Amino acid sequence: MTIREKLPKKWQAKVEQLDMNEFTAIQTRSFDTLLKNFNLLMVSPTGTGKTLAYLLPLLLKVQKAQGNQLLILAPTAELAVQIHEVVKEWSADLDLKSNVIIGGASLKRQMERLKKAPEVIVGTPGRLLELIKAKKIKLAKIETIVLDEVDQLFEPEQFKLVNRLIRYAPKKYQLVAVSATAERIEAQFSELTEGHFERLIVDAQPSVVDYLKISVEKRKKVELLGKIANVPEMQALVFFNQLNDLGAVEEKLIYQGVPVASLASDVNKNYRKVILDKFKNGELTYLLVTDILARGIDINQLPFVINFDLPMNQESFIHRSGRVGRMGNHGTVLTLVQQADEKWLKKFKVDFTEVTLKGLQFIEKS
Repeated sequence: MTIREKLPKKWQAKVEQLDMNEFTAIQTRSFDTLLKNFNLLMVSPTGTGKTLAYLLPLLLKVQKAQGNQLLILAPTAELAVQIHEVVKEWSADLDLKSNVIIGGASLKRQMERLKKAPEVIVGTPGRLLELIKAKKIKLAKIETIVLDEVDQLFEPEQFKLVNRLIRYAPKKYQLVAVSATAERIEAQFSELTEGHFERLIVDAQPSVVDYLKISVEKRKKVELLGKIANVPEMQALVFFNQLNDLGAVEEKLIYQGVPVASLASDVNKNYRKVILDKFKNGELTYLLVTDILARGIDINQLPFVINFDLPMNQESFIHRSGRVGRMGNHGTVLTLVQQADEKWLKKFKVDFTEVTLKGLQFIEKS
């Protein structure tokens, strides 16, 4: 029996409507394992549909009007909201309630919504722990806990909160960890599950991403970035290593006439949404971000990622690159490099094509 045949009729109709002709490898291989209540470590490249991979089987296990049963943790508010949008879309057909619990939002409003006893809760560890301690969220009936972007949740500061939160769960529950780069935290996951877990690692699909590099002196980077903005159909997430650089580069690009905005850590939730909506609607050519601020941003068919600064490590490179080429769509990762960067590029284990900007085109350098 195929996955589609195992879905409720309303979901089958939705799959047809969304033109989901085929389920991805991670969606196909995780479905039965999750239905059987196994703890699972899921590792699959970005853009392969990991959210639906765990959400579809786990929602099928949730029972209507039986209290909080499925808890999904995310490292950032942005990602939690994004996941919750998917939860709402698919849980509505099952007549299930859900709630998103994040810092920076109205605590009073969140507590009011929790009185409706949503079966599914999505949130960030800090705010969730606060409401659990206040006995506004009860984990007594929790059947499954999902750790989305688990590599981030297992960073020391986040892991302290996650570890404390999990202690409120029943003795027996299903634990699911999900990421594109989760191999390095396998030992921690094994400790949480006392070694009782299944491992599902799906290799990268055939690449639909072009990796380009362009040489530029440090002092001319912003000027070049301004010129690249004029390339036809250019729209890009531009990555920086330091938050302090975003504002200065944004000002210089605006002076050059480039439609641009940046996401700073102190931007409030509503303004962040305004900026993201403008970018998604094509009103902005560039959105300047750091690795942390870009987590959870999912732009449909984004054509470019630009590394203004070279990623600090392989994990960062994978997550940045994963913003394009999602679900089989073509994309390009362009890295601005100085001569001293060449040795570092080899660490990322991809073949870069060196190009120059001539006119409004990238031309392969001979």
